[in-house]
Amino acid sequence: MPLSCRCSHESSSARIRIYDAATGEPHLVVAGISIHRLKTSHEITKLVGELRHELGFCATAIELKPRPSS
Repeated sequence: MPLSCRCSHESSSARIRIYDAATGEPHLVVAGISIHRLKTSHEITKLVGELRHELGFCATAIELKPRPSS
């Protein structure tokens, strides 16, 4: 599924929102990321890996939720 990402920051922290491009439904929102920890490409790569892990965890949790009966 195509996802979009929006990043914003205030002073020393960042917020990342990953959402469905078609519906705008959020899949993952992470706030309070220290900008000071993102000084090298290695640190940025590590953050991306952490986001991928969390996104996978959230997707699994959503799939496990019982669906409402029709």
